[in-house]
Amino acid sequence: DGRGRLDISAVSKIKRKRKGGKNMLGQYIGILLFGIAILIYKIFKERKQVRKNNLVIKAYRDIDSLSNAIINYLKHYKQLPIVDKDSDKQYGLFPVLHGCKTDFGVPFHPLAAEFNPDMINFVEAFGNSMPTDPWGNPYNIYLDRDKDGVIEIRHETATNEERIIRINRSVAIWSNGPDGINSWGDGDDITSWNR
Repeated sequence: DGRGRLDISAVSKIKRKRKGGKNMLGQYIGILLFGIAILIYKIFKERKQVRKNNLVIKAYRDIDSLSNAIINYLKHYKQLPIVDKDSDKQYGLFPVLHGCKTDFGVPFHPLAAEFNPDMINFVEAFGNSMPTDPWGNPYNIYLDRDKDGVIEIRHETATNEERIIRINRSVAIWSNGPDGINSWGDGDDITSWNR
């Protein structure tokens, strides 16, 4: 009559169902963990991009501050602060724009006394520190020394050919960008003339 007797095939079906349920739960957990990993990756990537964008914005602000300092110098002295008469690239410009005296009454830098005799600090935003871009590199600053409204930037390419870049401005400033490589206004360079 079958009462009291256990059907072995029914028991093995129940065990298989239980085992299959455990396998399904494991698969769901695996899918869930994979989804969480993808979400964490996307959040990390997005935060990294936001940070990079914030650094680029800071570089643009610095470039604007330096440009404004040079324009204010021009308004005050009626000429651009041309420190290097032989090149549009201006090394040593920061001490001239800083123009302050030390605590001992001595000019901050010898060039300051010559090019900024009124000792006006045109670059207060930078304090006493030489401005560097958010990636730690100095800004490239070129001025129109022949007053024709065009800056000529000459440099050698990787194939040792001379390249001339002409920028229709009196002031050209750029950062080498996140990669730190001077691409002469191209690549990821952050410039005062291409926005």
